[in-house]
Amino acid sequence: MASQKDKRAPGRASGNGRVENAKGNGIAPPSLAATGAGPKPPANEDAVTRPVERAAVIDIGSNSVRLAVGSRGKGGEVRLIAETRSPTRLAQGLDLSGRLDPTAMEASVDAVLRMLAEAKAHGATGVRVVATCAVREAENASRFVAMIKAETGRDVEVISGDEEGRLAYVGAARQFDLSKAWSAVIDIGGGSTELAIAHKGKVETIASIPVGAVRLTERFGGPERALQDHFNDMKQFIDGLLNKHLKHAHSAADVLVVTGGSATALGVMDLLSRHPGKVDPEDKVAVSRAVSGYAIERATVKDWSKRLREMSAKERLAVPGLSRDRSAVIVAGLVILHRAMKRLRCRKAIVSAGSIRDGVLHEMLSTMG
Repeated sequence: MASQKDKRAPGRASGNGRVENAKGNGIAPPSLAATGAGPKPPANEDAVTRPVERAAVIDIGSNSVRLAVGSRGKGGEVRLIAETRSPTRLAQGLDLSGRLDPTAMEASVDAVLRMLAEAKAHGATGVRVVATCAVREAENASRFVAMIKAETGRDVEVISGDEEGRLAYVGAARQFDLSKAWSAVIDIGGGSTELAIAHKGKVETIASIPVGAVRLTERFGGPERALQDHFNDMKQFIDGLLNKHLKHAHSAADVLVVTGGSATALGVMDLLSRHPGKVDPEDKVAVSRAVSGYAIERATVKDWSKRLREMSAKERLAVPGLSRDRSAVIVAGLVILHRAMKRLRCRKAIVSAGSIRDGVLHEMLSTMG
């Protein structure tokens, strides 16, 4: 992108295991076609589910920009065929300045350009570019959106917190049976956390809580201070926010699905600690397939939080499944998850690697062709 800088608009800123069945969980097993989970398909799979449409979504988040490409088979099922992540830390410093960091803006535009090319290479016939919390809140969001438009010709859809929560629920409901009793889907992002609570598949409450793994870490002094002398303050802060935003919501969930980067990292770390070499953390599609449906006990979330807090920054970098950029904010993400599980009286959470991207892909593919 360096060669294109002169073309930009003037004035820009330089259980600890897979859920195999519904017994004891109130969860039906996820559709293998929808999640890509499970054993490799038979060699003649294309004869039955040959993709007839492909779509892509680029999700500009507070911590990273992500691409997901999905296909639709003849039966209407959605299958993830490619996924890419680029950590850009767009929300870094947003709480203090109210503005997106210029360097992070540049990195995010670069990432969108690369992902548009990748989506085209995968044959996507439709692409949506969406942005969430950081772009919703920043004073200079319009400049960032204009930069992307100038570089790519693409408009950015800045979605609301409620819409983000709805899409996260739609994506989770495509993977798991959420039609029975009370269910909840929590999407832990970098700048915000969305929580949808439903009864028999009908969403009753959507709460958009203005704190995520990156923002929470920064608010309590950065990675080391948040992990040590400010850790208890961080927990109390999250408890207060949950009580405020869920004051009139149903207070328990029979099934809890957790999405977002912190959730995926937790699932991969726990899976690799129990089954070393089970999945290559760099293969994003393989990661999605491996951890979608993976059950994590509340006690396990707390245990991982404790273990990571006791490590040095260098030691955390060596944890299998934990990326460099995620290692600085993972504990804050786990605190949000643990306190939400306690608030909703959930003994376990089911990991979904898709987040809002699954919801967007489903809605795109259901209207194509």
